[in-house]
This record gives sequence, C-alpha cells and structure tokens, in this order.
Amino acid sequence: MMAGYHFRWRAFAQRRFGIKVNALDLDPNMAMLVKTLNVAGITSLAGCNGHYRYQPNVQLSGVFQGAWFQVLQEKYLKNCKLNYKWQIRYGNHSGACLVAENKSGEKWNMSLIYQDTVAMAEIIQTKKTEIRELKLNTFKRNRIMKKEAEEMRETKQYEELVQWMKVKIHQ
Repeated sequence: MMAGYHFRWRAFAQRRFGIKVNALDLDPNMAMLVKTLNVAGITSLAGCNGHYRYQPNVQLSGVFQGAWFQVLQEKYLKNCKLNYKWQIRYGNHSGACLVAENKSGEKWNMSLIYQDTVAMAEIIQTKKTEIRELKLNTFKRNRIMKKEAEEMRETKQYEELVQWMKVKIHQ
C-alpha cells in the first residue's frame, strides 16, 4: 500500500527524491512548489490554492516529511518574505500538510499565494542538492534512529520530532 509506505521511517530515510507528479495535474499556483519539494527530496503529493475559500495547502507524505520541512523552513526560508504565514499541520490524511494562514475573515489573494509559493520554490530549488545530501547523510535506516523517530510519530510528539531532527543535522 503506497500510503502506508510513505508514513514509514524507511521511506523518509532512503528516498533521495520525492515522487514524480505531473505538473499538468496540479493547481497552477502550487505546481512549482510541489515539483520543487519533490526534487529536493521532500515528498509532496499535491497542492491546492484554496479556490478563494479554503486555506492553500501542500500535502506532504507523512509526519517525517512534515517535520523535515519545518527544519528546512527554519534553516532556509526564515528570511523569505512571504505574504502569508505558512505552517505545518499534522494529523490530516497524508500525515502532514503545509498550510497558509491569513487573518480571520480576510479574503485569499491568488496573486499573493502564487508569489509565496514561487518565493519558497526558488529558494528550495537553489538548495535542492544540499537539502538532499543533508537528509541522506544525517538520517539512516538503522534500528536506533528508526525506534526514536517512530516513537515520536506514534505518540504524536511532532515538535519533539522536529527538535530531534534539528539536533541530528548539527551532530
């Protein structure tokens, strides 16, 4: 089962690139970001601009991908000027989701959403090789690392998982 595979530590630790996604099947405002995340090894399944009514989002494949994006967001995107606040949310059907937030009652602006997704994608695109290598050189498919990560996932200690990943990349 593909969905089950993506939730596993093995898929996170071993996958060098994300999955191939046909850009023509993607929401135009999200296509570049979804494709770029996959090229950088952050498995993303789909994206939606919210159609003026809902929060724009990118579905990531599992909790580990979400935690990893949070680490990368702080490392590479902290100075990126964005129109909306983009955060990882856990617990949806794909495990993790990058979601834009606006002020309550504020209308969504498709141009601003597009500007945000392109800005993030451009930075990630320039760092894609570094991001892939950082993940592959840090996270291993060994019993101890898997046990620690899986325990945090199973007990829904997502912020602890993010902190654990931060410590690992600095060791």
